[in-house]
Amino acid sequence: MRLAFIKKKYSVHGGAERYLQSLIKQLKQADFEIHIFANEWEKDEGVVFHRVSILPLTSFLSTITFVTNVKKEMNKNTRPDCVISFERTTCQDIYRAGEGCHAEWLKIRSSIESLHKRLSSPLFTCAGKKTF
Repeated sequence: MRLAFIKKKYSVHGGAERYLQSLIKQLKQADFEIHIFANEWEKDEGVVFHRVSILPLTSFLSTITFVTNVKKEMNKNTRPDCVISFERTTCQDIYRAGEGCHAEWLKIRSSIESLHKRLSSPLFTCAGKKTF
C-alpha cells in the first residue's frame, strides 16, 4: 500500500513531526511505501521525499502556495492509496489536527475570523470525503 503524508516543514522539536517519524518507522517495518510531501524534510531511508515549493513572504501566502503546489506535485506522481495531511490542505483523505479538541476550536475560531482566514480552514470536503 502506498501512503502519502503532507507536512509543510520538518522541525526536530515538533511534536507532530516526532509523531509522524514514529508512525513512518512502524509503517516501513510493515512494508508500506511511504511518500512525504513537504517543503522541508530530513532524509530518511525508505521514504520518498517530494519537495513542495512555497512563497514564504507571509504566512497566508506560504499556506496558499503550499496548498496549491502540494496538489500539483501529487498530481505529477502516482496517486497514493491514502493521503494523510498534517496541514490545511484540500487533497487529503485524512486530516490530522494537532490537538484532540482542534476541530471544535476551528469551528469557534471561524465565527470571529476574517474571510481569508475562514477560507483557509481545514474543514473542507475533498473528492467527496469529509476531512476532520
